[in-house]
Amino acid sequence: MPVGTSKLALYGGLTPGGSQVFNTSGTFYAPCGVQKVNLSGYGAPGNSGSPGNDGGRGAGGPGGAGTPVPYTNPALPGGSGGAAQGSGNAGAAGNHGSSASAICRTIPGGTGGTGGAGGNQGSYASGGGQNAGSYGGQAGYYGYGGYIQAFGGSGGKGGGPSGGNGGSGHYCLQTWCGCCGFSNANNGQAGGSGSGGGGGGGAAYACYPSFYTLLGPGGPGGAGGGLGNPGSAGTPGNSGSPSNFNCVPVTGGGSYPITVPTGARVTVSWNPY
Repeated sequence: MPVGTSKLALYGGLTPGGSQVFNTSGTFYAPCGVQKVNLSGYGAPGNSGSPGNDGGRGAGGPGGAGTPVPYTNPALPGGSGGAAQGSGNAGAAGNHGSSASAICRTIPGGTGGTGGAGGNQGSYASGGGQNAGSYGGQAGYYGYGGYIQAFGGSGGKGGGPSGGNGGSGHYCLQTWCGCCGFSNANNGQAGGSGSGGGGGGGAAYACYPSFYTLLGPGGPGGAGGGLGNPGSAGTPGNSGSPSNFNCVPVTGGGSYPITVPTGARVTVSWNPY
């Protein structure tokens, strides 16, 4: 509520001097005989800046190659790791504080705080994936009656946070009836952004009639990139700067709306008349 402060003892006169302080919006009623008033105060403080965005994942690690075995072609390589996702964006600056107004005069609010810095991207993943994701599907195979046929494993799928392991080599013992499908070993798939690459398929070797087999395991999936760092907090908004307006004309007995946003203040004062 407005608070009155008499200046009659200081100045004398028919209309005593005084002042009113407005911490919230209200109406100023000019005392009879008063022709000019003085205004002072400040607007609302600015809003705080927004925090920066978190950084993205670092680059994913490549998948490991499958295991080679003697007597056959080498196992196939793993897929490349995904690219880093980059640092986070800076936060938005805070809005300017609302202005106060009194008797056709504007009292500006404070400026907004600056936005926080974005977080740095995560670290590069150089190691193999832990708790690897989906495995590569098992390769098909074919053969002729009474023989065994060996095939390399399929490559693992790239994914996040860790790529899938490659499939191991395998073989088929074929009887005289029918035949099986066939699929070659595959490279590991490349990882998406911030994800690990898939492991390469393992090699395989088998011969008949000794049933001698060598089956190489698939390579491990690459690790996903490290998590990014959190963004920084924005700075607080600034308080409104004090403003002063002297000798503002009014009409005694008139009413004047005073607009005071939250956190602002307006003081109206007058001398005796």
